[in-house]
Amino acid sequence: CGVDSDRAATGTAGYDPPDLFDRCIRACASVGAHLAGTGGVATGSGFVVDDGRHLVTAAHVVWSGGAVADRVEVILPDAGGAYTSLDASVVGIDLRGDIAVLRLPSPASDWLEFRPESDHIRTGERVAAIGDPYGVDPHSFSQGVVRDGQWKDPSGAMCLTGITTDASTGPGSSGSPLLDRRGLVVGM
Repeated sequence: CGVDSDRAATGTAGYDPPDLFDRCIRACASVGAHLAGTGGVATGSGFVVDDGRHLVTAAHVVWSGGAVADRVEVILPDAGGAYTSLDASVVGIDLRGDIAVLRLPSPASDWLEFRPESDHIRTGERVAAIGDPYGVDPHSFSQGVVRDGQWKDPSGAMCLTGITTDASTGPGSSGSPLLDRRGLVVGM
């Protein structure tokens, strides 16, 4: 996580789930997308990246009926236990990979870093997901193991590659980060 990146990068952090949650939670957001023409709000989760300037979420959270949401609200927890609500703008969508990137109006104080591609995820490796199903407080935390580190969608309908895990997530957690034991993002 952004404030603990040196520790995460060196691999000196053991797998301590409560510590992982505490270190990463302030970079995990609730996302509410106000959908054009429907009057509805799609909910999901997301995570801050890129030195706090951008947030990654699932494309289907901010895209519906061939259009991007009219307004996207991002809610981030802060160190004091309060929440900050920000209006974000969609700056990129990959519908095939189901990924969207949002720009935050001001940099967030915490962010997550991606695990280097050269450090391949392995079957049996411990992972955790932090989501915010339906904006429920507190955020949800689940853990599991990687069941298959590199699968490919044979139909080509969605992502080109993916990770299978038994870490469960609930509805509204679309866009949650999948973290390794050091707090580095390995998937969504």
